[in-house]
Amino acid sequence: MMRTYKESIQEFLTPVISGERLPAFFNADAQWMTGMPSELLYNDADINVEINLLTAEYFGSPGGAATWDVYNFEARALGQSVRTSEYGMPDIDYTDPLCQSEEDLYKISWPTDNPLDAGRYPLFLRSLDLVEKYTGNLPQMFGAGISSFSLAVELFSFAGFMKIIKKQPDLAHEIMRKIVFDIQVPLAQAVAALYPGILYKQPDAWEMLPNISPKIEQEFVLPYYDLLRESTKDLDIKVMWWRTYGEAATPDPAAYLKAKLKYNGLVSYTGTEDVPRETYVEVANECDVPLLVLAGPKMGSNQQEIIEFYRGLVRDFRIPTKIYTSYGGSAPYGSSMNTILATRAAVLAFNANPCPTLEELDKIQVKIEVMPQSFGDFVRAKASENPDGYTFKWLNQARFFGE
Repeated sequence: MMRTYKESIQEFLTPVISGERLPAFFNADAQWMTGMPSELLYNDADINVEINLLTAEYFGSPGGAATWDVYNFEARALGQSVRTSEYGMPDIDYTDPLCQSEEDLYKISWPTDNPLDAGRYPLFLRSLDLVEKYTGNLPQMFGAGISSFSLAVELFSFAGFMKIIKKQPDLAHEIMRKIVFDIQVPLAQAVAALYPGILYKQPDAWEMLPNISPKIEQEFVLPYYDLLRESTKDLDIKVMWWRTYGEAATPDPAAYLKAKLKYNGLVSYTGTEDVPRETYVEVANECDVPLLVLAGPKMGSNQQEIIEFYRGLVRDFRIPTKIYTSYGGSAPYGSSMNTILATRAAVLAFNANPCPTLEELDKIQVKIEVMPQSFGDFVRAKASENPDGYTFKWLNQARFFGE
């Protein structure tokens, strides 16, 4: 008899609980594995949660969760249109901004008394409930709430808001204040009431350097982070931002990483910035904060290159860092099974505890497991017994990886 995913999680977590491994997990793209069209995936909580949990269970990861276009929730709830391709996350339709001038400021207000009743937020909340139901894991972070500057861009378009900043700076400040007080504070209040004590971490893409200048960041970004923090300081919620990029665009990357700590609380390495790896280690150690290593896009083109990429992350980051944390690795959409399995094997091999020495690191042999059955066969077997109680209403529309 097949186990539920909730039962399997305990086995996946045993090495972490016992101290044999770091709490770092592997993820594969659930949409790629199931061939699920975006119109279904991003508009149905059952489908979204089920395919993500099945993908996580197949690869032996306890990190299954729903995957949403978290950048878009406020803007869509306010009426902003989006574009959705057959596959991939929906994105704002920047050719058709909801707001274009001062006359449109009235549109920056929630259409419902409780922001979590607006737009697709009920869909998002249902997905959190389903993940808790199927895994037993309570929500630890609420990520469907974007930063104030990025929301301004989503409502006015990047070009439109940059024009306002340049020609009507007072109006730009009014827009930012309105977003904070009329959109963000009410949403934070609603989130704190529903999930007391939760980490409320906001995506913040558009304000990353060099998208904007340091001058614009200082005048139109950071003051509104501070304003939101001050306005929500009495709520039982921890407001933070990702602040993951931008240091390569500054004359002193280390100073910029330190400045970002006020808003993100850790040092993040993504592999996308032209900054020496040792800079991240030095800042994390000097400031006694965690170093979060997100596997970058340049993992390699074959299995051995992928393995050596992860070995290099241990050598350059884990070994010299006092407080090291990691999300592990993820195989991006479109990856071959060879890439997926090599990434998974490397994450498992190099997250072993205690941290290896440099000499031990070179001796670690990474064994790439061959999956005992295809993903499609695994899902069909789960559906036949259905120990979790999934709907599987999407099964006939799936186009499984490799079939």
